[in-house]
Amino acid sequence: MKARLCAVLLALAALALLYGITFGSTPADRDATRPTSFEVGAGGYSALHEWLQSARIGTRSLRSDYRALEGMTSDFPTGNVLVVTLPGSATLLSRDVIPLHLWVRRGNTLLVFAALCDAPDWASGAQLRSLSGDIGMLTGLEAIGTRQGTGAFLATPEVSRWVPALDHPMLEGVRAVEAVSDRTVPPCAIGLPPGRGALALLRTADFGVGGRDDGAWVLPRGDGWVVLASQASPFSNRALGRADNARFASNLIRGSLAPGGVVIFDDGLQGAPEPYDMRRLLTDPRLHASLAALMLLWLAWIAGGTRLRAPPTPARR
Repeated sequence: MKARLCAVLLALAALALLYGITFGSTPADRDATRPTSFEVGAGGYSALHEWLQSARIGTRSLRSDYRALEGMTSDFPTGNVLVVTLPGSATLLSRDVIPLHLWVRRGNTLLVFAALCDAPDWASGAQLRSLSGDIGMLTGLEAIGTRQGTGAFLATPEVSRWVPALDHPMLEGVRAVEAVSDRTVPPCAIGLPPGRGALALLRTADFGVGGRDDGAWVLPRGDGWVVLASQASPFSNRALGRADNARFASNLIRGSLAPGGVVIFDDGLQGAPEPYDMRRLLTDPRLHASLAALMLLWLAWIAGGTRLRAPPTPARR
C-alpha cells in the first residue's frame, strides 16, 4: 500500500513538472511585453490601437505571412498602412516578403520601427544579430553600425530625443520625439547607402556627439512609401504620450492613409498565434492527404499484417 501511494505521488509530481515546463513562463517573459496591438504593457501598442479605433480608423491584426495582406485590403487596395516592429520573436525568413514589396509598390505605406539605437526590455536575444538583415529584407536599405549584443539593465530608463531634420508635412507641429531604453545602448551611428532616395525626417538631438547618428527616414517604393525609424519605442504605450510622439504618429497615419484604408499591426512577427479556423482546417489539402495516407496504411495492415482465418481449435476428448 505504501509503495502504491509513493508511485501515485511521484506520478502527480511528474505531471505538475510537465505542466510547468509546457505552459509556465519565466519572470522575464512576464515582465517583457511584446509590441503587439493588443498588449497593454509598457512595450505594447494597445494605446495607439484604441486611439485609432476611437478616431474611427479601421485596424487589423496580421497573424500570418504577408500573402494575407492582399485579402485584408481587398476592398481598398491602396492607401493602407502596415506597422512592423523589429526584432520579432519569429523570423522574417519564414514570412514571404515578396507579397509585401508588391503590396507597398501598389500604393501602400510600410512603417518599420527597429530597435537599433534604443533598447526596450523585449528587444534582446539572438534576434538582435539579424536586425540589419531584416531591415534590408523589408526596406531594401542596409543599416550600417547596428548593435550586436544585449546591454545590461538600467536602474532608471534612459530617454533619447529626436528633433526634425527639415520642414516636412509629416513633421507639422513636431518639435521633438522621444524613445525609452531599459538597457544600455552603445553609441549608435546608422549609415544608409547613398542614391536610394532616403530623406531624413528626424535626427538625434546630440547628432555627432560620440559618433552618434540615428533618426527616421522616408523613401519611395513604387507608388507607396517606406518609413524607417532606428528606434522601436516611440509609439509604445509608455512613450506615446511623451514629447510630440502622438503628433508624429498622427501625421504619419494621416498622410499615408486613404479614405477607407486600414492600419495593420504585424502581430504575427511578435509571436501572436494565428486565429484557429476550423473551416480552413477542413479545406486544407494536407489534411485530406494525411487521412488518405492513414487509410492506405490501415488497408495494407488489414491485407498483409493480419491473419484472415482463425487458428484451428484442437479436438477435445
